[in-house]
Amino acid sequence: MKPLLTLLFLLLSLLPLFAQTSGWVSITLNATEVWWNDSMKAYGEAYYSNGTPINGTVELEVNGEKIQCPDAMNGKWECEFYAPIEIGRYVVEVNLTDSAGNSFINSTTFKVMPYYGEIPMGSVERIVYEVPMLLQDVSGEVRKVTVRIMVWRG
Repeated sequence: MKPLLTLLFLLLSLLPLFAQTSGWVSITLNATEVWWNDSMKAYGEAYYSNGTPINGTVELEVNGEKIQCPDAMNGKWECEFYAPIEIGRYVVEVNLTDSAGNSFINSTTFKVMPYYGEIPMGSVERIVYEVPMLLQDVSGEVRKVTVRIMVWRG
């Protein structure tokens, strides 16, 4: 009877190790609007539902590309990557896998946009330069276009 109780006690003491499958991982980006090919940083925290930090491997997925990141230590992780070179809205997904093989997934979005510099606010003086040019497109067609350059002073 005593060996059976010892075995039962041992199994019950191991139960919390197997029961810690629910938890969460957060993801934050250093910027939500970036220029194409900008250097970006994603970081976050991961905890089991009982408050214990989750350690494990971290993988990001951006625009279908998987990025291997440094392992999460003491529930904290961070990873650097470059924004895609095409303008648009993108999803960044983090997948943190603990030593037992449990995956914790979360995602956020960011926007890649062209950079035009500061946008003037309020009334300002501006000058518009127009330059007519000939432009030949890929098919060989030649067209006359007008290039406008706007300069703000203020």
